[in-house]
Amino acid sequence: MPVTSGMPSRLSNFVGRKKELAELRRLLPHTRLLTLLGPGGSGKTRLAIEFVRQRESRFPEGTAFAELGDITDGALIVEAIARASRVKLEGRDHLASLIRGLQGHRLLVLDNCEHLVEHAAEVATHLLIGCPELTVIVTSRERLNVEAEHIYLVPPLAVPADGMDVATADSSDAARLFVDRARSVRPGFLVNTSNAAAVLTICRRLEGMPLAIELAAARMTTLSPLDIVPRLEDSLRLLTRGSRGSASRQHTLRATIDWSYQLLADGQQRLLNRLAVFAGSVDAAAVEEVCAFPPLERNDVLDALTRLVEKSMVQVEAGHERMRYRLLETIREYAAEKLAADGDDAAARDHHLTRYRRLIDEAYEARRHRGAVAEHRVLWQEMNDVRAALAWARRDPEVEREMLGGLYLVWMINAPREGFERITDAFRRVPPGASKGFLRAGHAWDALGGITGLRWDGSPIDVRLIEMVGKSDDKFFQGAMHMGLGYVAERQLRDMERAHSHMVAGVEMYTTLGPGPQLAMAMGSLGSVEVRLGRPDVGRDWIEKAVAMALEIDDQYGAVGAYFHLGYLELDFGTREKALAAFLAGLELVERGDTLSTTDQVAGIGCAIADTDPRYALRLLSAAARLRTPLALPVARQPWGPRVESGVREARSALSEKESDAAWASGGGLTVDALQVEVREHFSSRSGTPQRPAHGLSRREIEIAGLVAAGMTSPAIADKLFLSERTVETHLTHIMTKLGFSSRAQVAAWIAEQRRASAPEV
Repeated sequence: MPVTSGMPSRLSNFVGRKKELAELRRLLPHTRLLTLLGPGGSGKTRLAIEFVRQRESRFPEGTAFAELGDITDGALIVEAIARASRVKLEGRDHLASLIRGLQGHRLLVLDNCEHLVEHAAEVATHLLIGCPELTVIVTSRERLNVEAEHIYLVPPLAVPADGMDVATADSSDAARLFVDRARSVRPGFLVNTSNAAAVLTICRRLEGMPLAIELAAARMTTLSPLDIVPRLEDSLRLLTRGSRGSASRQHTLRATIDWSYQLLADGQQRLLNRLAVFAGSVDAAAVEEVCAFPPLERNDVLDALTRLVEKSMVQVEAGHERMRYRLLETIREYAAEKLAADGDDAAARDHHLTRYRRLIDEAYEARRHRGAVAEHRVLWQEMNDVRAALAWARRDPEVEREMLGGLYLVWMINAPREGFERITDAFRRVPPGASKGFLRAGHAWDALGGITGLRWDGSPIDVRLIEMVGKSDDKFFQGAMHMGLGYVAERQLRDMERAHSHMVAGVEMYTTLGPGPQLAMAMGSLGSVEVRLGRPDVGRDWIEKAVAMALEIDDQYGAVGAYFHLGYLELDFGTREKALAAFLAGLELVERGDTLSTTDQVAGIGCAIADTDPRYALRLLSAAARLRTPLALPVARQPWGPRVESGVREARSALSEKESDAAWASGGGLTVDALQVEVREHFSSRSGTPQRPAHGLSRREIEIAGLVAAGMTSPAIADKLFLSERTVETHLTHIMTKLGFSSRAQVAAWIAEQRRASAPEV
């Protein structure tokens, strides 16, 4: 199975650099910190990516590419590295969490460090000391200046000092890059006797700088090489050729960008300037929404964006469902200066804030009635811009709190500690008042504090929140307050009676609002508490209602939690097959990168199979425990911790000490995404369940559809799959909705058609 590259994809060809690649191969075995040093636009990043791609097989634990150009706060470097390495950061010490997650023979690229050089140097030093098998490659305009750092000065692309003929151009990496990029805008372009001298002159005047050459080649849409040469002369009249220092190189690149900028039409210049407010890559709709304000009309934005892409002023990112656009770091800096000089900076940032405030608000409001996981996934993918919008929103504390609270589910799934700390900081900076923003942020703070263990009953913010919620008539926030107090009582105070009292009140409040994710989650949590209070039948009823409601409103995150409660209920009853089915159903719905949900379900699966497959059970239990370690949320601190510990003991008792240790050790090194895939495939192949969804159906839905086609009734399906009849009926409703059917007969016919289509020809 091919190893997935940790390096970003590029649409254009990599040209030349054979000598540089050979030199890097010589240097790397002798250092663990290699810095590729050079000015902006010298090709450091592209060289690093190509070099690592050629060496990835030598790093069995994987490679990762952390782009630091998108961030301006050195405190976020650790998070950027963690995101690139797929290491989940939770707990009090993020750097320590990252160090634990980067153990093994890995290679990490830290790209564009010059604006955060001191912070990058500190983080890199800690990582290299704490991860003895880690190798780091840095690209920067300034060295980190730390112990054991090896420097490699990235040279310009080679251009022979003499010669003006075709053979000379063919031997030059710089000229070959110009030709390659020129062909992307003028197919069939060739160097010949009439243009070879001009091509070589362009490359020499631009000192072999890759970005400058690419920008020059982009002009081939309207200019010939002979036309480009005099324009370069005019634009570069301020250059000095004597110094190779950083200031001179920066001026060279700035002059090149300025030359390209002056060739843009007024509307294109204005759009480029406004694009500088984006911290990451965005789609065309975002560009139109943020950048279209007078004198630039919405109808003009797409045409201007297209021209900017054609002129290499805006980059297109590959690997997304929709085209995404971003500015190169140096062009973004240049455009930001122009934006400020034009006096448009505040207006553009206001529009940027308005977009992300709207996206957050829409996702939050949708979450009150349905799952809305897709909307929240978009917010996480654009989190750099969300953070930039939050920074601008600090001018209005009410708006900031409203946005922070609106990110509730984003924080819960991806970054509970960051969310809790951001909201706490906002509350401390400005005393909270009775407002929508405070209630929304307070709800998120309440839940995030519960899951991280940072919030305790009776804290000053907690008291203020309870007071303000009590004065409001909003049943949603009243329900949230009771559930938050219930979680504190359950998970921190270990007072089940108090937890039960609050959760009953929370369920009652949410019930008045009708079906929704919060009600489904509250019912599942109440059911779990009922079980621990010795009322398992009552608990089962609540949990099965939670599963059915979460599925009914398409709340994947809520269904994961409900299945989790159901799985442990079945373990308590001793019905392990039903427990396994519940945990697997929950795992099927877990989002990629959701470490907490993944490890919860996988630990449950380990407990369910501890008697029949102790070796695999220990592998899973070990993997779950190791992945939770960086989160500072060990299973032992959770209400179900004793059950997991019992599962470990049970599996170990079935094996010798040596076998147990080997099985436990085998769970090390798995990432959360790799663990999800492995477990799903392991049990899917064992049961014969199709491994890929079809027509938007989940594996569970395909399985139920197949049983319907076999003529089984809902009670029979429920019995076979260890589900409640209510849950089966909810799945059937989803199946028919997704397929546009109105009867079970149509489902059966569709299954038969799918089987015929996939059957091999005889």
